[in-house]
Amino acid sequence: MLVGGWYLGGRARARSKNTPFESGIDSVGSARLRLSAKFYLVAMFFVIFDVEALYLYAWSTLYP
Repeated sequence: MLVGGWYLGGRARARSKNTPFESGIDSVGSARLRLSAKFYLVAMFFVIFDVEALYLYAWSTLYP
């Protein structure tokens, strides 16, 4: 289905079709932001403690 849509779809790409529409207001700046390494550290700790909580919950239900 995806290949059929690509094959049957239009080929001409207008520049105005590729720009995002934000309520009629032109976008300013870049959408890409640089994040601090501290953010990734906090996210990593969250994932580690979340997995640890999952194992503790499974262990506590296994051995009441």
